[in-house]
Amino acid sequence: MKKKDWKIFKGNGKQRTFDVEEFEEAYPPPAWRKKRALKKDEEYPYQATEDEIEIVNASIYLRRPILITGDPGVGKSTLAYAIACELGLSDVLHWHINSKSTIENGLYHYDAIARLQDTQNKDPQAKQIEKYVKLNPLGIAFSSSKKRVLLIDEIDKSDIDLPNNLLQLFEDNYFEIDILKRMGKDIDLGSEDDEIKPVDGKIESRYFPIVIMTSNNERDFPPAFMRRCLHHHIEAPDKDRLLEIVDKHLKDDVKNIDNIEKIVENFIESRDKNYLATDQLLNALHLRLNKDIDQDAFEKLKDKIWHALSME
Repeated sequence: MKKKDWKIFKGNGKQRTFDVEEFEEAYPPPAWRKKRALKKDEEYPYQATEDEIEIVNASIYLRRPILITGDPGVGKSTLAYAIACELGLSDVLHWHINSKSTIENGLYHYDAIARLQDTQNKDPQAKQIEKYVKLNPLGIAFSSSKKRVLLIDEIDKSDIDLPNNLLQLFEDNYFEIDILKRMGKDIDLGSEDDEIKPVDGKIESRYFPIVIMTSNNERDFPPAFMRRCLHHHIEAPDKDRLLEIVDKHLKDDVKNIDNIEKIVENFIESRDKNYLATDQLLNALHLRLNKDIDQDAFEKLKDKIWHALSME
């Protein structure tokens, strides 16, 4: 049986219609690329190790954040989503850190400029301070009337002060919103199903969130910060672990891939020379499931997908 041409983009400049709906139905996205709620009784495609299971449970009992370290692509961030899905909690609150991140912009944002403009325009809504105060992921996590999972991603990219500034919040379980404190306003900053009401500008945590902080080991953290965290390091998975991860993600499709153990072994050989992330293996295997891609084309694509993550 002759294979179809798998190329959607042909590079010949000729216009044609791309039937997106037909494509999506015939070639669904990889499971690890889907951002959706799980169906009833559906498992989240993450294979937690026993060490990960133990550290997460310790964190829940002790109400302590977890600092997860490891190379890029080993599943540090994914662990947060696996916890939220398995425990039936709301969507993960994701705070992605950069060098300009501060604890204040992690907690909330007060749009003073918009309020000033509305006041100058004599807009009556300018008196409604709640219109200009928006809680951000850190603030929602520590004020929600529900247990939440908070992912503080790549905290090693923060400036030197942020880890220590988080300590008071982790210890005292409350924060203040200056503008509400000055105005003596008690307003509801929550949604219809999540009541959040500061008292005199102060918000006390009802439930300590499950906090996952990730780090790519680009810096060290102060002892005071490390003392208040549980620490877990994720190693690059070996062959057996990789096969477990592949089986968890691809499920019944695994049997449709010839020589899968050999592909995994080749991946490990490439990873030993230049660091690769596990999802690069999964991406290659997902393409291998496309029956219209021949072996030669796959080998070329595999080499491109398994590009080194380091420029060294």
